[in-house]
Amino acid sequence: MLIQINHLSAGYLNRKNATMTSVIALDRLDIACGQHTLLLGPSGCGKTTLLNILACLARPITGDVTIDSVRVDLLSEAKRDHFRGQKIGLVMQRLHLIAALTVSDNLLLAQRLAGAAKDHAAHSSDRTNSTNSTNSINVMLEKLGIAHKAKSYPRELSQGEAQRVAIARAVLNKPLLVLADEPTSALDDHHAEAAISLLFEQAEEHGATLIVATHDARIKSRFTHIVQLGQSA
Repeated sequence: MLIQINHLSAGYLNRKNATMTSVIALDRLDIACGQHTLLLGPSGCGKTTLLNILACLARPITGDVTIDSVRVDLLSEAKRDHFRGQKIGLVMQRLHLIAALTVSDNLLLAQRLAGAAKDHAAHSSDRTNSTNSTNSINVMLEKLGIAHKAKSYPRELSQGEAQRVAIARAVLNKPLLVLADEPTSALDDHHAEAAISLLFEQAEEHGATLIVATHDARIKSRFTHIVQLGQSA
């Protein structure tokens, strides 16, 4: 089993009265490798909170979260950062592309932060690593139909092109898990279909398991495994 969650609760501290407000409570969730999953529910039901916990960006209040046989809720912050860099690709609601960097440099930075080049440092020179990284990025952009945008800046991209760059960044390091937060909510029907198809294609090609959090019911039919989250109490 890729993901196992037991007796999870999460929320935030209300500083006015020092009480904890619950955002999500989940008794159990199991997701197998390759079991692409839709987290469906209205705004405020805890979808993003759950996604952040799976991304090792937040901790639950109670419960245990196991990903790839690792209890990620018990890891230190540094180890969670390392785990995320090695195992998880993120497509966030806000794409967070760095405006001062070209498309290619945005992807190179993501690769370096994930430690992809460092893994081979003992066996090859920095120049060789840089060349290999650039080649892999060029191949990725070619597959996504945006190779001609490699030297463009984020402000020069259409919404669809920027989203493809974000997907490329998420799958570039061949993660075990790709997490996408509301990837279609701001898109029209045509672009929503294209975006979710691209996510599926890239997850399948790179052997990743895809988990999408959304309130967009248009993409529900694309998933066979759906987790319906209700409003928090």
